[in-house]
Amino acid sequence: MQLTWHQLHQLIHRMHRNEKGYFRKQQEGFGGGADALYVRLFNLLEQHTEVDTDSIKKQLGPKANPTAVRNHLARQITKSLRNYHLDNEPHMQLREMMDQVDILEKRGLAEAAITLTNQALEIAEKNNWLPYEILLLNRKRALINLLPEAERATTAAELYQKTLQAGNTFDINTRVSYTHGRIAAYVNTHYPLRDAAIKSEVNALIEEMHLMLQREGISPVAVSTIHGTLALAHRLKADFNTAIHHQRESMKAFDTPDMIKTKTRQYYAAWYNLIALYTLNGNFDEAFPLTRQLLTLPTFAQGDAQFVEAIYCHQLLACRLGNKSTLTPDERATIQSFIQTPPLLKGVYEEALYKYACILFTSGDVTACLNIIGKLRDEFATHTLISLHIHIRLLEVLAHYSLQHHQLLPSLIRSTYRLMLKKALTFRFEHELLLLFKKLVFAADVHDRNTLMQHTLQSFQHTAADPYEKAAMLNYFDYAQWMRNSINAKY
Repeated sequence: MQLTWHQLHQLIHRMHRNEKGYFRKQQEGFGGGADALYVRLFNLLEQHTEVDTDSIKKQLGPKANPTAVRNHLARQITKSLRNYHLDNEPHMQLREMMDQVDILEKRGLAEAAITLTNQALEIAEKNNWLPYEILLLNRKRALINLLPEAERATTAAELYQKTLQAGNTFDINTRVSYTHGRIAAYVNTHYPLRDAAIKSEVNALIEEMHLMLQREGISPVAVSTIHGTLALAHRLKADFNTAIHHQRESMKAFDTPDMIKTKTRQYYAAWYNLIALYTLNGNFDEAFPLTRQLLTLPTFAQGDAQFVEAIYCHQLLACRLGNKSTLTPDERATIQSFIQTPPLLKGVYEEALYKYACILFTSGDVTACLNIIGKLRDEFATHTLISLHIHIRLLEVLAHYSLQHHQLLPSLIRSTYRLMLKKALTFRFEHELLLLFKKLVFAADVHDRNTLMQHTLQSFQHTAADPYEKAAMLNYFDYAQWMRNSINAKY
């Protein structure tokens, strides 16, 4: 093993005290006392905060070969670390057992090698490490060929079937992983999906996943992952009813006592995705109770990533439902406490703040809404989601319009328009909304304002016929409801 001086120095300084003590005791046991050159080098590098190779070479002596001593020390450290963590690392245990199998085979101890291979197989199967499982099954088949014919005939066929089954499962899992990665990439880069070539590929991937569901020997975990990927694919196509169906199918793997009892990360993520799909489809009566149900679980604690996601989702729903299901005092206090904590997941935290600003505007606290918008613009200016930045700016325009700060509107509208030009995939309703604000600046009276809003509402109805536009409208502030309330003189 070869490391540079800098790499070796970093390795030593990243070892904790127990690991260093174990290394020294292990070297003493092998005759590498404090006088051994590589132990002296270890001590020198440990004592210095920076590497001074000239000084090290002088202290090792003129007869020493510094490069050879450095490489030997690197090998001894990695061996020591491997032995130190062996009992707590199943991966290391498995690899060591495979090395031991090779040693026993070379010494002609086939039966002992098979016994050890069986032990290694138990570890691989317990942890669902299919590549190791296939490797060990093939290894066992080779070892059985060393036994007398009468002994190997009874197990050879069984081993062959197990190897085929493991290989089939590995092939399915590899294909599922690849397909999921492709779909996730398209969601991030091609939403809304208007490219005919990409849409054709997504349809082909959906067809391939349906064929995989029909394969024999497919595991429940793989079935769950395939349905989750199908939900993502249909979300990409804005077919939310089908996406909800597949998301529910993917969650059947979580209907086990252990999963419900422990409330794992996957459990929360699955429910969060289902709530998001209901919301994007406009099924608020389904989504809102699920969100409140998740928030009451004792395993949601402030600062947990799951808590952040649930708060974000709850804010989105509360904003959309408006007066139908307002926040309780406890829920509002929880959100206020949350926004004062350091963000663990920057993107989710920013969206949560935006949704909270929407709630504040809806409740009439426009000044507090502008304070949150200022926090968003100051602290999260480099967020990758330009769509969210556009709607933060639109909400700012809306807030200043409500406060009758008409002198600020022209510059705010221009900066929002320039931001829209940076986004390749924009929505029509965003441009319609910005056009409305431009015209509202010059509205002569309430009658002109209401006429402009009614025309925009009619445009929104036509635009919402596009499922992508409808989903985007549901994901941000309810501009249509604001216009209806304004026409009815509620703002």
